[in-house]
Amino acid sequence: MRLKDLDKAREAYEAAAALDPRFVQVRVELGRVYEAKNDDAAAERCYQEALDALPTYHDAALALASLLRRRGRARAAVNLLVELLATDPSDTETLVSLGHALLEDNRLSEALGVFQRALGRAPRHVAGISLQAWSTPGSSAIRRRPAEWQQVIRLEPSGQFAQEARKHARTAQDLRRIFRTEAA
Repeated sequence: MRLKDLDKAREAYEAAAALDPRFVQVRVELGRVYEAKNDDAAAERCYQEALDALPTYHDAALALASLLRRRGRARAAVNLLVELLATDPSDTETLVSLGHALLEDNRLSEALGVFQRALGRAPRHVAGISLQAWSTPGSSAIRRRPAEWQQVIRLEPSGQFAQEARKHARTAQDLRRIFRTEAA
């Protein structure tokens, strides 16, 4: 989106927020505009204002958690997502987000447990499959990863996770070829 369009969107959302400050989705959308403009502090403020108005607002909590992770504050994201899960423990998006935050907070075993819970509820969740594939330690996981990558590619052929899966699958194939050549 062009900067001029982002400025127009920001003005429109600010006007809407001034008309009815209780309409929290406007704050979330304004936060997304600020993120697109690389103004993370303003985005965080908007998401937090939405959560102050409605503490269990799912979109605001997920957006804020994502921003916190990106800014290197994974532990704060974990705390926020744990609070959100207390209101709806079966929400798959929140579980996957929590698993991602736990990974970034170097809590691998907890992350794996959360991914398994998420995939138990939604076995075709592309982000969950992809993140679980990368977070599973050990040689058995290395053998399992190509199958998980293929599953991601089948479920969402043109998505972001499929692009990553293709790249990693090619790397894995290259490594297998190298190891076979060295062994011969």
